[in-house]
Amino acid sequence: MNLKNKYLKPAVAISISSMIFLSGHALAASSTLHLNSRGSEVTALQQQLKQLGCYPSNLITGFFGSITRDAVIRFQKSKGLQADGIVGTNTYARLGSNATTSNRGASTPVKTNQTLKHGARGTAVQELQRSLLTDGFYHFSIDGIFGNGTETAVKALQRSKGLQADGIVGPATLNALAGKSLSSRGGSSANRTTQSGTNEMLSWNVVDPLFARKSTARVIDVNTGKSFMIHRYGGIKHADVEPLTANDTAIMKEIYGGAWSWARRAIIVETNGRRIAASMNGMPHGGHDIGNNNFGGQFCVHFLNSRTHGTNNLDPDHQAMVRKAAASHR
Repeated sequence: MNLKNKYLKPAVAISISSMIFLSGHALAASSTLHLNSRGSEVTALQQQLKQLGCYPSNLITGFFGSITRDAVIRFQKSKGLQADGIVGTNTYARLGSNATTSNRGASTPVKTNQTLKHGARGTAVQELQRSLLTDGFYHFSIDGIFGNGTETAVKALQRSKGLQADGIVGPATLNALAGKSLSSRGGSSANRTTQSGTNEMLSWNVVDPLFARKSTARVIDVNTGKSFMIHRYGGIKHADVEPLTANDTAIMKEIYGGAWSWARRAIIVETNGRRIAASMNGMPHGGHDIGNNNFGGQFCVHFLNSRTHGTNNLDPDHQAMVRKAAASHR
């Protein structure tokens, strides 16, 4: 692959002597990344590789699977490095990182008295993008340009905090980024109910566009606390999903006691910075997108007011598990 310099985006400096950020997260030169690595450093690596034209997928997952390994190999070959798919000192150096492990994953607070909106540029927008990325709303380069990606991320943050989702960053949105308590305004109470737990109970018509097809999310099992990543295959009346990797399939099977089952389980689905009450079954069936995850099909994830595909009915067992998840403090 011929990577031209004009496609290389400059990293954002936090400490000139020791720290360079890639897409808002520090990559530590002493922390080797390889198959099955997870976390914010992998997320930043995937975003940088995508920015360089080496990462062909929109699955920014934070999990170092075969897609990420192949992207690393492409980059290494383009730079004359040993193409082993492992991100060590030499690969970090060619990616433009001289980072140390201090302040790993930190983001700069947004300090501005101006209103930020579509078309804005500058340092304040960079700080905004870093904060949104750290909170899981933003998945693009830290370029200091308030474009469509930044506006979409701001709206997602605003919806998650009960603010008017206008995509404009004023005092209330800055407070939300800073983690300050907010009085709820905006949003439809008909489609959103917060239970005594820490998780949202959102109606399926709200969740459907939020958890978009071909996107990924994290599932947390309420009873065990175990978690795994999923990929949304499709679904019209509820979400049809599949485990993202073979490792995620193994975790899901552990949750079901080592055997697949149609039994409903209360779960939390983390997507776009939100924790949404849901219910899953544990039986592979139907079609799938991913061929190497050891699952061989899809499984169903139901939300408030979602329905079965065949009968178009509410499944009372799924709905009971959704309410259990909403009341959970998991």
